[in-house]
Amino acid sequence: MAGIRLFHRKTQQSPTPTGAVAADELITVTVVVRRRSGANAEADALALGRLPPGQRKYVRRQDFAAIYGADRRDLAEVVEKATAHGLEVVGEPSLERRTIVLRGRADDIGKAFSVTLSEYELQAGVTYRAPERAIQVPRELRPLIEGVFGFDTKPRWGLRSAVVPASAASILTVPEAVKRYGFPAELGGHKQCIAILSLGGGYFKEDLAAFFSGLGFDAADHPTVVDVSGDGSHNDPQLDPMETTLDIEVAGAVAPRAHIAVYFGKRDDQGFISALSKAVHDGRHSPSVISISFAQAEPDASGRVQAAADQYFVDAALLGVTVCAASGDWGSSGGGSPDGRANVCFPASSPHVLACGGTMFVHGETRGSHHEVVWNEVAPNGNRGVTGGGVSQTYKRPEWQKGVNVPKSPNPPPWFRRIFGQVQGHGVPDVAGHAAGFHIYRQGKPTHDAGTSAVAPLWAGLVALVNEGLGARLGYLNPYLYEEYVNGTLRGAFNDISEGDNEVPGAPGFHARHGWDPCTGLGSPNGTALLDALRG
Repeated sequence: MAGIRLFHRKTQQSPTPTGAVAADELITVTVVVRRRSGANAEADALALGRLPPGQRKYVRRQDFAAIYGADRRDLAEVVEKATAHGLEVVGEPSLERRTIVLRGRADDIGKAFSVTLSEYELQAGVTYRAPERAIQVPRELRPLIEGVFGFDTKPRWGLRSAVVPASAASILTVPEAVKRYGFPAELGGHKQCIAILSLGGGYFKEDLAAFFSGLGFDAADHPTVVDVSGDGSHNDPQLDPMETTLDIEVAGAVAPRAHIAVYFGKRDDQGFISALSKAVHDGRHSPSVISISFAQAEPDASGRVQAAADQYFVDAALLGVTVCAASGDWGSSGGGSPDGRANVCFPASSPHVLACGGTMFVHGETRGSHHEVVWNEVAPNGNRGVTGGGVSQTYKRPEWQKGVNVPKSPNPPPWFRRIFGQVQGHGVPDVAGHAAGFHIYRQGKPTHDAGTSAVAPLWAGLVALVNEGLGARLGYLNPYLYEEYVNGTLRGAFNDISEGDNEVPGAPGFHARHGWDPCTGLGSPNGTALLDALRG
């Protein structure tokens, strides 16, 4: 039986040191600086997120830098210190992205940040460099700089490996899912741009043409797809055609009249930050929704990366851009290094992201129709496909999530609870959708793919439809979504999933229940009801 590709599960293989980085090797790093003084971005984003979408006044892109961007004096000071160390500034520093790209010899850039770089081999043919210890930002620049990315090139994002067999009965076409979820059939995402982040992969144009033609779309009605580089990367389907192809085909089949922009980056932290910041602040294509289908367990993701990315999610909220992210395919473990703990995945764990969990349709034993349960499948070889979900250890529970009974984390040991009390974290996911398999077209033939990495573009496509139907952008939806759900206004907009769990061996799990739960969030969508409720 054909297999389904899931998220890569981390192995315990240790990298092999292969020597120091050559002194004259050119190194490029991205420096992220602080916001200008007086910017109150998170509070302003929250205030917007609590308003009905039709009443929001988002920041205009041409005004963003002057309100929430970097201070020119901060950028100038970093540039001055960097050039004094013999480093070159690549391109123009960005006020809105708050970034400066620096390039220099390994010896010079190492001295500037008090670091020595070494080479490592992760596995045959996969090498990377990393600092031997934490970088040291010059003392006078520490208040200005929030993160420096590019010293460590270990591929952390977008890797794929585990395979489980798919039940033929569980695999749907995207139009079948659209019909089951009641998406508004009269809409197609007209005048909307869906952004897709692609790290270390790509797609074949011929596959997209065959897929959309196979759905009966006329050539003129195929979604327009354009490529955008975040860090010099480009469409590379020979490296990995899986994830990006799935994302484009699912989102495009939901919203065929939408414009799709694919933002490419390397698989390291710098590539992620570069592609994300480019997508959020792309004034040319101006995405209204971003789909992210990769993830890491929170403990494995760098704190600097989480902090920087979350600030770009705040930027997206201020600009009226919805960010949809997959909750992961490893169940309650989060796919991290085995530690006996329950972990959620980042970036889905950010409260500024619409985290997308997984369901599966099953045939009811006492009724003749299909209904949904938590996505949790086990293959004969032991590989599992299970929706991610649980309680964040990085982000506190936001005020707007108080009314849905987010459980406390099962992780802190008794001594921690005695001293500090129980940690109350942000509950993940927010919403859910079919994750047990979609028919797609890849590498010249029909096939199928699955995971919550299909749910993020499914929801991104729905957001594009709703934006068109409302004539307004949903933007940062979470605060309004939860508060209106608790009030009862939006409950009909979701299919409540109350059966199943996301338990996996070696980690405490969670069970579905009526209302919000840490497996499927508020539930799967009833698209037309959601649009009607938001109109009201």
